[in-house]
Amino acid sequence: MRVSIVDGDPGQIPYAELRNAGNDVRVLLDGVEQNDCTTADDKYGVIYRYARDSAGVLIDDGKELVVERVTGRVEIVIFKRSDSAG
Repeated sequence: MRVSIVDGDPGQIPYAELRNAGNDVRVLLDGVEQNDCTTADDKYGVIYRYARDSAGVLIDDGKELVVERVTGRVEIVIFKRSDSAG
């Protein structure tokens, strides 16, 4: 499965369908939950996420946030949003 928030990415429609059906998505890389993911693909074992520096600050190249590609064992966990999460 591939999910993405990136316009035109093949995972964008599946992600939108999941969200519209009241679901949320968590992405795990080698068992560790990932934040700031833009795309995750469990078939190819790759995620794209916003890069952070050693202090944990998002990296900006002057025009946009830098995105890094990270590989490993990717798990996409789908669960129903709670009513309080909206």
